[in-house]
Order: sequence, then structure tokens, then C-alpha cells
Amino acid sequence: MRLSTFFSLCLLALWLQPGSASADAMGRRVALVVGNGDYGDAATALPNAPNDARALAAELEALGYQVVRAIDQDYRGMRAALARFADALRGADAGLFFYAGHGMEFQGRNYLFPTDAELRNESDVYIGLIEVDQVLRIMETSVPVRLVFLDACRDNPLARRFRGSLGATRSSSVGRGLARVDATVGTFVAYATAPGEVAEDGSGDNSPFTTAMLRHLEVPGLDVSDFMRRVRQSVVEMTDARQTPWESSSLLGSFVLNVEVNITVEPPPPPPAEAAVQSSGQAEIVFWQSIQQSARASDFEAYLARFGDDGIFAPLAKARLAGLVEAAAEDDTPAAVTPEPEQEVAAVEPARSTVAAEPPPTVVTLSEGSPEDREDMLGLSLADWQRLQAGLDALGFDPRGVDGRPGPNTRRAIAAWQAARGSKPSGFLDAGQRRRLESEAEPRLAALEATRPAVGGAAATSFKDCDICPEMVVVPAGSFQLGSPASESSRRAEEGPQRRVCFAEPFAIGRFEVTWRQYSACVSAGACRSPGARAGDLPVEGVGYEDARAYAAWLVRRTGRPYRLPSEAEWEYAARGGTGTAYFWGASSGSGHAVCADCGTRYDFDGPAPVGSFPANAFGLHDMAGNVWEWVADCWNESHEGARSDGTARRDGNCRKRVLKGGSYESRPHVLRSAARKGDFPDGSIGRGFRVMRPLN
Repeated sequence: MRLSTFFSLCLLALWLQPGSASADAMGRRVALVVGNGDYGDAATALPNAPNDARALAAELEALGYQVVRAIDQDYRGMRAALARFADALRGADAGLFFYAGHGMEFQGRNYLFPTDAELRNESDVYIGLIEVDQVLRIMETSVPVRLVFLDACRDNPLARRFRGSLGATRSSSVGRGLARVDATVGTFVAYATAPGEVAEDGSGDNSPFTTAMLRHLEVPGLDVSDFMRRVRQSVVEMTDARQTPWESSSLLGSFVLNVEVNITVEPPPPPPAEAAVQSSGQAEIVFWQSIQQSARASDFEAYLARFGDDGIFAPLAKARLAGLVEAAAEDDTPAAVTPEPEQEVAAVEPARSTVAAEPPPTVVTLSEGSPEDREDMLGLSLADWQRLQAGLDALGFDPRGVDGRPGPNTRRAIAAWQAARGSKPSGFLDAGQRRRLESEAEPRLAALEATRPAVGGAAATSFKDCDICPEMVVVPAGSFQLGSPASESSRRAEEGPQRRVCFAEPFAIGRFEVTWRQYSACVSAGACRSPGARAGDLPVEGVGYEDARAYAAWLVRRTGRPYRLPSEAEWEYAARGGTGTAYFWGASSGSGHAVCADCGTRYDFDGPAPVGSFPANAFGLHDMAGNVWEWVADCWNESHEGARSDGTARRDGNCRKRVLKGGSYESRPHVLRSAARKGDFPDGSIGRGFRVMRPLN
């Protein structure tokens, strides 16, 4: 099986699994995410603001939030987005508002800038800007819990020009940054920097504030106050203390942004029938989506008759109606309607086609608006992108991983798929292309799943490449969650956030830790340093990281096979043996399962036991908990942020230290958990050993 193909299998279960009660566990949460950056000229543009909004919207959707998006919106577009937000908030349990873009304090009140904002005089403030208090009032009338995140304190040339136009006597009424907001009961307000200060837009893809938010949103179980404490620390570090986020909270209880529930991913139902739509705003969107590609003038007349001149899409409807009437006068053939770009509101997602025997849907290519804009309108979440990447891979267009992040490799794969289907290879998907890709890919993924090897079982295949070589056990391909959930007892921060890791191919790992007898053969060959004079089937200990690597290199020379140390992800996947509990035998340490300090065995406190003294896990591996710490190949990092989805070892971070796994005879029981880890200098301390792995191909 190709390496990349198995990534598709890791996502198939997500594609096909039934729904769950996760929404009930966290309540219904609605977010309005706004990112305005296209202010008309280079001096006022904020390149990262739209990126910030798109990234945060995708993350919130992956966490189960209903998200209304508004990217680069003028005044009318922002008002329409607020109306959609207000409709969606009805009956919700919590509301979240995020804004990235220009903002300004004027006379003690805070205002947000649409992309068409012009401040020629004081009246323009009230006519052309959006007041933050107005957003708060909309939320206060609808939901008991309200969260507001404003990345709007960036350097604002528009505000500076306005300040200068007011003259010396009134210029002080225009503040630098935003004014302090005292949160009302049930409200949490956070700024990218302190009131009256200016935040940075950032030199990367996102601002420092949004970068930190995205990083810590991945940690499940954090109360919003703890979340902001981590965000603040990260921003201070990223900006060398030039920027310090600030918050004001009047929440009456704890509120967790990332609730630790099993968020399932299932194809969304088709857009509801108009009669079932509860709010007029949602009904208008559904109505417009049903006619926006129509070539019949009567459809647009019906829209205007129902929603009038105040309708969200009234200007578009009038323009298309006029165009159709004019075209009909010139030509008897029906006029083709070219849809215009619409506001990015993802409150109603396009329906996903289901697998059927009928032909795949025709690719619909809109002729106006950039490909990026059309894709943004789809509101694709992290899980959506994972399914699409899996589909591309199954069809032979390798995205180089299924991580939910549409980077350059994914764009190239999309472009290749588009070219093969006779479409313009833009690298961005519109609604029709998305449906066609999913329709083509799903049967391929199902066929691949049928060939997936079973996980676990007592009859694991084993082999030895030479008489003195370690016995190796074949570990099946599969996927797992690296790290521990926030709810796990004795969990430490460096064990998170959890990461989904997929192994595309089976691999082999030592059934036991390398013993003194096996290691002594390397010493006798002059290829390894001697850590002492013990022998037999006790695990070798007192060896450092480089000693372990030297032993693996000797096995390579001895057998011609590619032995090495396992990565942390390979080790933990093997240690868990297909389980997701704290220990491979269950949720608690119990007694008699392994050698450690106070583990309830006759070896407690006396040193390691001979390898294989305790039962194996489901993969047939012994001593993956206790006995001696085991070196793995990774450099030390304080968390799993940045861990590779393919399970390869991390070469970033603090490479002066290396990762140790499994605990030892000196460790307390909680250190034997499969996710437990520590970083240490690569010397040969007592209680440190290792086992080896090798790829099978």
C-alpha cells in the first residue's frame, strides 16, 4: 500500500461514522467571525486580518460551533452579518464574537471599521462604523454567556487622519487603540493588547494574538480565564513584551471553549425546506441560494416581491433582473446569469452529495469573484479539509498528508485534480467541485478501508534477523491520539494537546527492551560503549541516547536491515496496543502489572525485572510500562504542538535533550501512563534503556 494512501483510511471512519450527542454536551454555540483587511490602499491594508478570521472560523467549526463568517465586508455587509448572527443566536447557549481589523476609540466608545469606512467628519463615525456596544447588546438580548475577542487595536492610519481633521481642541477624543470595556454579568471581553495600546498585525500568516488563540484553542478542557492566561503569556513571548493582551470578565461560572467531547463529523443535511426555517434571515439566505444561478427573471422578481428593497441581496437581484430583461430584449435565447461574489456567511452550508449510482454532479464554475473568495464562501472546517485531503489521496492526487491544513501541497493536488477534470487548475474549490470530489472519492475510500489490516490480537507476527538480534513484533498500521486528554488523572501539560497520528504501513518494534546479553554482543564487537558488567535477560540500563543509536547502527551493519530508535509517536502507538486508556491494561494503575516504585510486585524498589516478567499488551509487547525508561528519537518539546501527523520523530525544539518514555523501576505508578513523557540530557543515567524498531519495507 502506498504511504500516502493510508492517510485516507485514517479519515474514512470520520466520514462514515454516525452522529453523537456531542452537541448536547456542550450546548449550542454560535460565533460571528469578522476579518477586514482590504481597506483600499497599502497604507491602511491589514493582510493578516482575513487570514486570522478564516483560521479561527475553521478552528471553531472543528470544535462544534455554528459559525457566521464575514470577510472583507463593507458597512452593508457587516450589518447583514450581524443580522445573521442575531438570527442564529436565538435559542443558543453561548455566543462568541471575534473581530480582526481596524478599530478606534472615539469619545470613550469603541468602533469597528468596515472596508468602505471614510471619516471625513464626526457624523461619519455614527453613520459608517459599527459600534462594539451594539454587538454586545445583540448578544445580551439572546444568550446567557457572551465572549468577545477584539484584535482591533492595530495601528490605524484612518483614525490618525481623523484625529488630525478634528483640530487641537477635539483630537484627544480619538483614542490610541481601544477604550476599556467593563463586562456586564455573563460577558467576557478580551483585547489583543491593553486598552489605549496598539497591537501588531504580525509578520507571519496571522497576528500574534490570533496565533496564540489558535494554539491554545487546541487544548481541551481549559476555562476561558486559563485560556487567556496562556494566550497572554504566548503573545508577550512572541512580541518581546511589546504587546500584552487584556480581558474583562463578569462570567458567573466556568466556561470551557474546547469542550472535551467526541465531536463527530457527518455530512450536513441538505438545506432545510423554507417552511422549516425558523428565522426570516435564514429563510432569505436559503431562498437566495436557490435562485442565485437562475436564468429566469421571474425568480428575481419573486425574491424582490417577498423581501423588498431592504433584502440583503436586493441590489444583486435588481441588477440581475435588469440584465435578464435587457438580454431578453436583444436575444430570444434565455440569458445566462453570471453570479456575483457574495458576502461570506457560512450560516447555511451547501449540501454535500451522498454516494449513489448516478453520475457525479457537474462542476459549477462561477465566473465572477476570485477562486479564493468562492472557496471561502464554503466555510470549510478542519474536518472538512481532512476529508477532502483524504479524497484527493484516494484518487491519486497526493496532498502529502491529511492534516486539515490546505497548504501548498494540498493546493497542487487540487489543481492537478481540476486539470484532470477539464477545469481551470486554480487550486481552490467551489461548491460544485467540492461535491464532485467527495462523490468521486467516497467509493475509493470505502474500497481502501476493506483492505485495512486488523489492529491488535495475541497472534502478532514476530521474527529475528540474527541469533543475537532482538525479537521483533510486527505492529499493524492504524491511527491513534498522541498524548493524553485533559481529564486524565495525573496528566501533565507537556502531554497535550492531543494529536491524531496515522501510520500508513505496519512496522516492527522490539518485543522486549534490549537486554544486557544483546547489548554485550555490540560491546564485544567494539561498536558500543560498555555501561557496566551485568549480563543476562535484564534490560540494559545506564546507556545514553547516543549509546542506543550506536547499538541500532551496529544492527544495521550486522543484518543489512534499517534498525533505529522509534519515534515518540511510534513508541506510544505500540505501547497503547490499540487502547485509549491511561495504561494499556485500563484507566488506573492497579497492581501487579509492571515494575515501578509501589506497583505491588516483588521487584518494587529493587531494580528492573527480567524482560517479559509481566503480561504483554494487545500487540504482544512486554514492559512498555515500567522496568527502565526508554530513549526515543525525538528532540524534547514542551508540548505536542507541531507533532507530525505521520508519526515521524520531531527534529525541532530542544535537541540538547531527548524524550524518554515508559517510566522505570524508580517511578511512581502515574509515570507509567502511555502518554507520560520527559526530556533529559542524553547521558547514560541509571534506569535508562531502550528498544529498537525497523520499517518492514
